[in-house]
Amino acid sequence: MDYQKFTQKSLSAIQDAQNIAAEYGNPEIQEEHLFYALVSQEEGLIPEIIKGMGLDANSITKDTLNEIEKLPKVSGQSGVYLSQSLNQALVEAEKQAKSMQDDYVSVEHLMLGLFSKGSSSFARFLSSHNITKDAF
Repeated sequence: MDYQKFTQKSLSAIQDAQNIAAEYGNPEIQEEHLFYALVSQEEGLIPEIIKGMGLDANSITKDTLNEIEKLPKVSGQSGVYLSQSLNQALVEAEKQAKSMQDDYVSVEHLMLGLFSKGSSSFARFLSSHNITKDAF
């Protein structure tokens, strides 16, 4: 991945996801971490899109945090790493940006990557909240 092709908001969301994983003792940065970072970004595009879908972004943010709290934890960890499915989602986000002829990977590309390459459990979470790629 070429992180120089990511927007500041995208990079901030990825960094926030890493910090959230570390804060909750999760050894892997998973889709839930990135999604939480995206939906909780102040003045962010993703919360606005979710609101535009007629959904409650605050409720979804809280539910996402509940999912993060259920993820495996380790104590005394030295660092966190990207899960395989999140790495695939980030690669897909880059592909989405290229296919849309965008020079940079933005937060909406990250969401499209999550929709396309997220784990089945994350897809079920999104579906249970009526967050679909088509509606997005």
